[in-house]
Amino acid sequence: MIQRASIEDISRKEFFDKILARGKSWSDIAPAYGVHVRTLRDWVRGRYLPPLDLIQRMSGDYSVPLPSIIEIKDETEQKRFAGKIGARKRYAAHGNPGTAEGRSRGGRSTVTKYDRHLIPQNGFQLRREISKPKTSRQLAEFVGICLGDGGITKYQVSVTLGSEVDAEYVLFVEKLIQQLFGLRPILLKHKGAKAVSVVVSSVALVEYMQSLGLLRGHKINNHINVPLWVQQKNDLLKACIRGLFDTDGCVYIDRQVRSGRVYYYIGITITSYAERLYATILKSLEDFGYHPTSSSRNNIVLRRQDEIDRFFADIGSSNPKHLARYKKFAVLRGGVA
Repeated sequence: MIQRASIEDISRKEFFDKILARGKSWSDIAPAYGVHVRTLRDWVRGRYLPPLDLIQRMSGDYSVPLPSIIEIKDETEQKRFAGKIGARKRYAAHGNPGTAEGRSRGGRSTVTKYDRHLIPQNGFQLRREISKPKTSRQLAEFVGICLGDGGITKYQVSVTLGSEVDAEYVLFVEKLIQQLFGLRPILLKHKGAKAVSVVVSSVALVEYMQSLGLLRGHKINNHINVPLWVQQKNDLLKACIRGLFDTDGCVYIDRQVRSGRVYYYIGITITSYAERLYATILKSLEDFGYHPTSSSRNNIVLRRQDEIDRFFADIGSSNPKHLARYKKFAVLRGGVA
């Protein structure tokens, strides 16, 4: 039976200070006595009573006199006493569970917690039902976003974007999710990186995204592609390309020197390392009358200036970053230095 020592505060501090002075650190001392360093620090701070035999061993090992012990308590008695204190506090907060009033109060509390979809005591989360939107350009655009910077796990759907350069677009994606599925995402900032994830924890949403043709897990290993229901309608396919361009695309300025003169041209790039998705986007742009070029770096590029203008007019962009760069570069386009 374990006996624990109740020690005077001053005496306890002096005792452990001397132990630490003769040892290296609590991290080195704790393993020698078969305890975790946090447990040892709790004894030092007086949060819990240390075992009497351990105090005696430490006293002998480090030649430090035993502290002034107020009382020696049996551990079983200590647990029983602590349990009574906890029971009194619980009764005060929730009522006696053995009475009709207590059961009624507990039932009302449970219903309230279920309504909030969260039970704080154990982290249990109820299944969050979602609105299932009809096929639309908005839904196809979100599919493109997920094909680009999205991720689907067993319990979550997320989109990871730049926390600074895509700050306005993050708000667009957040609002789009709310409009489509009736769910409010949370924004998670990545430590040590200029990135933020728009996250929805919902098994129902994960299952729904799978029903649309998107897969959980590693996108490249899963050979992702634009779902057939999107490919079959041009307006949906264009919306999907817009979502992919807004997440995995860029607008750049191409500087060329001819006969001593410098000319500026706008270029568009969409990058994808998923072979099937890459091929589908390349062919789709060709079918829409564009002349994209491809590179070994998995880039699909549009360079013809009239096609750049048509792309922004026909397919468009919901990302303010792309729109701002297009307008800015349009001023330089055709300029001569």
